[in-house]
Amino acid sequence: MSELADGFNRTQISREGNKIRIDCFIDDRFVYSALHLAEDFSNTLTEVMA
Repeated sequence: MSELADGFNRTQISREGNKIRIDCFIDDRFVYSALHLAEDFSNTLTEVMA
């Protein structure tokens, strides 16, 4: 698991088999979750970085 935080917002990114889970928190309150296929996530990052 990877975690990004700035003191107020926190995002956790973890891998679950062939999927990537993204959980977001604001002021330690859960606000969003998404589960993406790792391949789709990788393709999107590749396009953004190009």
